[in-house]
Amino acid sequence: MTGSDDEIPLYPSTIFTPELDLYILGGLHPKTHEYMNSLLKYDKMQGLITLSKLLEKKMAFGLCCIAGLIYIFGGKTKDNERIDLCERYSIKTNKWEPIGKMKEKRSSPGVCSFKEEEIYLFFGTDSKSSSPTEMIEQYNIKTNSWVSIYPVNWLNGFEKSQITCHQINENQILLFGGVNRVEGEGKDEKIYKFCTRMMIFDVIYKNFENWGNALPQGSLNLGQSFIENNNLYALRTLPKSSDNQFESGFAVLRITDMLEPSYINVINCNDIKTMMKLQKQGEKME
Repeated sequence: MTGSDDEIPLYPSTIFTPELDLYILGGLHPKTHEYMNSLLKYDKMQGLITLSKLLEKKMAFGLCCIAGLIYIFGGKTKDNERIDLCERYSIKTNKWEPIGKMKEKRSSPGVCSFKEEEIYLFFGTDSKSSSPTEMIEQYNIKTNSWVSIYPVNWLNGFEKSQITCHQINENQILLFGGVNRVEGEGKDEKIYKFCTRMMIFDVIYKNFENWGNALPQGSLNLGQSFIENNNLYALRTLPKSSDNQFESGFAVLRITDMLEPSYINVINCNDIKTMMKLQKQGEKME
């Protein structure tokens, strides 16, 4: 059925499928601020469509899409409690089913599908202190089981919450970005610290390689990244220089096969609204 604007949650998780369909999952109710278990799909003709609800009300979980299935990992529920529950959604049948629980409870992990056989979870926020965790786990799709990954080296100085990661070759995963929320000095507020660093994790040797502060600007990931013509693309927010607010726009981050990142097609949200109004006027004229 078709959804309404009132149903759009605050702070949901979003994902683009390989067919570039947009799904909006979980978040907070825009009026009551209660956790939601809604699943919405944006359709160009029908607008927002309400689909089968998640198994639990939550937000800030990891996401990936493999072979027509959307996987979600962890997240947090009421009272900011982190969870280890995982589930997957069949786009074909519009049904959810639980899968094996993670070994550690966490929210906002980086998620990377690997050869469409395994899924890696990197970092996130732990269940005890609400601080970034260094835990890495690997999920085997066929056996529905988890194993913990222990790297041979650690790289300090990375913001480990909401990091973006993507397989770039047979053995390596690229990780970049991320954010940390810290208390403002003498102020009752949260300040966002965005990370501009990039690193590579080798799944065979289980080690990290530091590529330094290579990103042109720290930002938050807005959906699953994808590779085309040997370039990696990811939709990103644009934070203001104050590190605590967002510009009214977003940009496409492109990373070449030489791991050279740059923002392209920076788009202002006001321009998008204008384009949508013009499109609706054109539809009425037809």
